[in-house]
Amino acid sequence: MFESFFLLKDLVLQFWWTFTPIVLFFILGHLWMTYIQLRYESGKTWALLEIKLPREVLKTPKAMEQVFSGLHGVYSEPNLIDKYINGETMERFSLEVVGLNGVTHFHIRTNVKFRNLVEAQIYAQYPEAEIHEAEDYSEAIPPDIPNKDYDLWGTELVLSKPDAYPIRTYFEFEDPKDERRIDPLASLTELLSKLEQGSQLWIQFIISPAPDTWHAEGQKLVSQLIGRKETKQPGAFDDMGASLGVLFKGGEEVPKQSERKGGDPASQMMFLSPGQRTVIEAIEKNISKIGFHVTIRIVYLARHEVFTKANVAGILGCFRQFNTLHLNGFKPSRSKTPGVDYLFKRTRNFARKRTLFQNFKKRKLDFHPIILNTEELATIYHFPGKTEAPAPFMQRVEAKKGAPPSGLPTE
Repeated sequence: MFESFFLLKDLVLQFWWTFTPIVLFFILGHLWMTYIQLRYESGKTWALLEIKLPREVLKTPKAMEQVFSGLHGVYSEPNLIDKYINGETMERFSLEVVGLNGVTHFHIRTNVKFRNLVEAQIYAQYPEAEIHEAEDYSEAIPPDIPNKDYDLWGTELVLSKPDAYPIRTYFEFEDPKDERRIDPLASLTELLSKLEQGSQLWIQFIISPAPDTWHAEGQKLVSQLIGRKETKQPGAFDDMGASLGVLFKGGEEVPKQSERKGGDPASQMMFLSPGQRTVIEAIEKNISKIGFHVTIRIVYLARHEVFTKANVAGILGCFRQFNTLHLNGFKPSRSKTPGVDYLFKRTRNFARKRTLFQNFKKRKLDFHPIILNTEELATIYHFPGKTEAPAPFMQRVEAKKGAPPSGLPTE
């Protein structure tokens, strides 16, 4: 054992000059990208929009799915100069559901140059809604939280399985035999309406359009599940080799793999159980829609005298309803959630709480975000409609707007 240690030590001392430049390259590259991206982001102007809903929203989450499809139009892949020299990043939006002292608010934070796009997409689906720019509620909280007055808990949610596996979406909350519709967000808005004075619950969905490459990853997963062997596309050298093979065999053509007898079946699809087929069908449906990179961040803060872990359990339960054992679901990120059990517990938990709070205020997209398609995204963020459990304490439009009289003088 000691001989192996000393051998490794001698190798490091002898060849340090070969790997040190590589390590420094990656470290300096990361620092450079962080610097130029922060510089690029500092040049943007943001607007926090608040959406006030009419008394009755008769639209299903399908309407919000159309909104997200429209927002995906901002996708634009930066070229190498823009990405590595100018620090250009993909555009993003912040969808926020906020409970302030028992009142629920819906916000969308956007780059000012896309404000008209956001408003047009919302008005197209919710013409009776009202949109106005609001003050940033997070700025009203002291920046040194947690402190002697406030305590804080938070987390970032991740998926329990690869992105291609879908969560439980709004279609599965509807019963075609029953006219009543169960709103997936009913339990969340009810929880927000029950918050005591001095308590706030912030939920943030940072979204950025994802490229279509995630579909290819999903197809690879399907191929693995059904046992389909990947077929390599023949290239120029393959064609040349095949021609030479025919020449050396006296003009006799070499049979293709698919024409050979006794080969393995193309896939194991016929041997799968009904449950396995259901999973594959769900994955294929999931990857058929456009997707977004998503970071889900939750912050619950309250004065010490009203802070309760029951609200923590409540918010996690609201997201657990989207989980299925055979497909996908949400779970708290172990590396981001306060609750360290060993080694400097107090210091590390404090650091995690402070980091979550600062990342929420900055609306920061995680370095490794999850991917959700438009249907999944509309399930976890939409404007609650007319359900059997309406939330009473929600910002609503007090009066319906009407068109002005046609004969109204303009001067």
